[in-house]
Amino acid sequence: MSQVNKRPQVIRDLIELATYIAEDNLDATEPFSCSSRGNIQAVGEYARDGKTVPILKS
Repeated sequence: MSQVNKRPQVIRDLIELATYIAEDNLDATEPFSCSSRGNIQAVGEYARDGKTVPILKS
């Protein structure tokens, strides 16, 4: 399993989103947080599965 390092801005954004959700529906905050963590981990696990494409210079 790959370790995912989240940048500080990502963490701040997730906290801001969870806070916004909690203002409207406190019960939805926990599922959002768990789902976010799972999705971020999944991206980390599959990040190297794609085809490498060279960067084109213009």
